[in-house]
Amino acid sequence: MTRIALDIELLEDVVLPMHAASSGAQSTLDTIPGAVLLGVAARKLYAQLAPAEAFTLFHSGAISFGTALPLHGAEVAWPMPRCWDHQKDAEDWRLDSEPARLNADRIYSRLHEIPENLQTKALREHYVTESGVHVKVRRTLRLRTAINPETGLAADAQLFGYEAIEAGQRFRAVLSASAPQHAALLEMAAVALCGIAYLGRSRSAEHGRVQICRVDEQPWPRTGKDSQRLHLWLLSDLCLIDDVHGQPTLMPDAQALGLSGGELLSSHSFIGVRRYSAWNAKRNGRDSERYVIRGGSVLCLDHVPTLDEMTLTRLRHGIGLHREHGLGRIAVQPALLDAGHPQFAAPASEPAQAATVPDSMSEYEQGLLAWLSAVDDAERSGRKAEADAVALFRKWRKQLDKASYFAAGTQPVGPSSSQWGGVRDIASQYDGVGLRRALFEGDGAACKPTARGWGDTTDGNRSTESSTLSAWFRKALGEAPDARMVSAFVREAQRFAHKDGHPEAMS
Repeated sequence: MTRIALDIELLEDVVLPMHAASSGAQSTLDTIPGAVLLGVAARKLYAQLAPAEAFTLFHSGAISFGTALPLHGAEVAWPMPRCWDHQKDAEDWRLDSEPARLNADRIYSRLHEIPENLQTKALREHYVTESGVHVKVRRTLRLRTAINPETGLAADAQLFGYEAIEAGQRFRAVLSASAPQHAALLEMAAVALCGIAYLGRSRSAEHGRVQICRVDEQPWPRTGKDSQRLHLWLLSDLCLIDDVHGQPTLMPDAQALGLSGGELLSSHSFIGVRRYSAWNAKRNGRDSERYVIRGGSVLCLDHVPTLDEMTLTRLRHGIGLHREHGLGRIAVQPALLDAGHPQFAAPASEPAQAATVPDSMSEYEQGLLAWLSAVDDAERSGRKAEADAVALFRKWRKQLDKASYFAAGTQPVGPSSSQWGGVRDIASQYDGVGLRRALFEGDGAACKPTARGWGDTTDGNRSTESSTLSAWFRKALGEAPDARMVSAFVREAQRFAHKDGHPEAMS
């Protein structure tokens, strides 16, 4: 089985609704579903592939786009096992440390015997690393209002809010292929995903921007000792059907799990369920409703025949339906569930720094290492330019709000999409001081204050150029602006700008 790991850094808040409802409170997921990553790859690749290749990559389940789970430093945080409890009303189940760690001596696994008369409370929520770090995904709620394009003011009864995963957090997804012959398609999907992408809802209103890059894969959860009982820890949701009636099952037997034998022990299994309807952008509608066992659930089976290596590999690739969306990922006989208290591993270290070049290296090897180092530096510089552009765009939005207030809704404010296109063309030709001059100096300057949009005032004083959007933008860019940052900024500004002759409402 071939695997490729991808790190996803959130540059903006990401909205991933938990439910299909379009009204009422909108809660967000705290992971990035594999279906979202599949959609990003499909938009870029589907038309380029032969029908058989497209089916294999996106529909067959032979290639799995894994759910992106939160990262803490160098460690992936897995869904909290639903069999773990802590003593009710006790405060010492989580250590007072930074980062917050679970106190293994105060965590009890109901897969094993616990002290009599001990009142416990299930953990269930959030995530845990192999070293015991308790990870909570930060979420935020933003209230918004629609703008009446005729008045430039807030529209009546149009207040709404989005709960979103907060920007600045990192997640890791693992793409996998079940057979060697699919390795080339897996590589194509990974290449298509890397770079800047937009995930989730409300992408036109400062949500959904992420940076995806390829990394070395984090090991799977450690395998524990052999036991008379088989423990399966769900690392993502699991969708199974009853082979007899063809209906979804939430209490699976060994056959539904792909095992040759065994009996599910309901008294020692800890199952959470949910149902949802996935959105299909191609059909512009929702797929049929899915009933799934939630990630973090623990299944316990007895009388299971010894598992061979082929069966273990198949189980780790995923079982059940919708494997292409990352469903069905499981850890087989995980070490964290071996005993009545979890046995946490030593904390994982951050990736080591590049070693000093030894004198014995050949000239070719030294040249290759220097080239790789330059590529790495360029990649880091590009990520910084993207982050700077996002920060500058948020400040630009505030200036547009001010200009819109003083315009009193008489016309759309700020440069149009085509004007931003002119800025992008200049940024592709100049850099530093030359870029600043081409943007702001001379009769042919793209951002001169006498141009439509650029001359809009941000303080109501229309008699001076120092209060225009052009003046603010020039000051914000500085004396020697970075062309990559300006190009990234233009990409964001064009998403938000009005089109020539077709003003759009801005939220």
